[in-house]
Amino acid sequence: MSEKKWIDEFKLAVYTEDVEKIVKLIEKPDFKDCPNETLALTNEAIAFMKKKQDEVAKNLQKLKKASAYMK
Repeated sequence: MSEKKWIDEFKLAVYTEDVEKIVKLIEKPDFKDCPNETLALTNEAIAFMKKKQDEVAKNLQKLKKASAYMK
């Protein structure tokens, strides 16, 4: 994959919040010519992932409370 194509796909994955695509692209990085842009996008991806992680944690807590209530 060319660097230009990689960075364009990474931008799109971050913009659309496509977790699977972000992980796939990070596993095979190709960004030698645009490290600053890649760093900025990676920081956005990390922030997005943390937000998703927090949402999952909140939902898990809700499920635990509901489960305890049902017992």
